[in-house]
Amino acid sequence: MTPAEVSAVGRSLLAFAGAEGQSLGVLLSVLEPSVREDLAAEHERLADDLALLEWLMETDPESPDVNALAESLVRRMRSHVSRDARLLARAACLTARR
Repeated sequence: MTPAEVSAVGRSLLAFAGAEGQSLGVLLSVLEPSVREDLAAEHERLADDLALLEWLMETDPESPDVNALAESLVRRMRSHVSRDARLLARAACLTARR
């Protein structure tokens, strides 16, 4: 993935995360508050790093930091999406048992 593609995917992930509360409110409500706080904090860290990536792409596109940060973001976003899926599946099971 190019750094520009990483930025676009990251922005999409954050847009979905912004709507997560409304779309998945019932499921998220069964998760521990600390888990919900961790997810929100991770969204903030991803947003900060995406902003840094975009700034680097504008100011110093040839910097080796651009690709290093983009690769790191890809790994973190994949991990985040996988974790979200597991948490939501668990929440769905807990909700179904009620």
